[in-house]
Amino acid sequence: MSGLAGHWPSAIRPVADLLLAAEAHEVIEVHLADKPVARGHAREPLSAAVLDSARLVILLDDLRKLTGTHFPTPAEVAPGEVAMLAALRDLHTHGKAVMPGGTLSAEVNEQGRGHLLEVTDDNSDCRLVIDARWEQTCAEQKFPPVEVRVYGPRVRLANRAELETARPSEHGSVTARFTCPDDQVLEVRSKSLPRIAEG
Repeated sequence: MSGLAGHWPSAIRPVADLLLAAEAHEVIEVHLADKPVARGHAREPLSAAVLDSARLVILLDDLRKLTGTHFPTPAEVAPGEVAMLAALRDLHTHGKAVMPGGTLSAEVNEQGRGHLLEVTDDNSDCRLVIDARWEQTCAEQKFPPVEVRVYGPRVRLANRAELETARPSEHGSVTARFTCPDDQVLEVRSKSLPRIAEG
């Protein structure tokens, strides 16, 4: 990422597009005003790091168009965070997304906590349907939150012991954490997603 970090994704998107095109095609042709101005051959395969950097630039530029959030390309983004950003792009584009399995945190009120403790145990999986607010950040930049409904066909309550003794926050809620088995995903659907015009 060292060569791309610090640059605005919208400004270096053409470079990222060209890098990915060079991976997919042996001959690359560059056009300006619909006229070819350069042609070349990709002699050596690009490294995975270069291709991942190019994909991140494209992802951030897509999210800029969809959410209006624009910030310089960060020097480093963890693979799990890239997966979440890709899912956020899918949500804005299609109204739904699939997130890789992992941990999902949700605030529950006192009644919800009692119900969770009643219907789950330490060893059983359950089906999860929950309304949540997706608040995604990247390099300390916040994307607009999205109200979503999350579906998990198989999850497990991960902090049962903590919930049994937790004191409610000032908002009267506690945090429940659910984990997915490695072969499971979470499906997320937008409840109401405002569209921001491209530009």
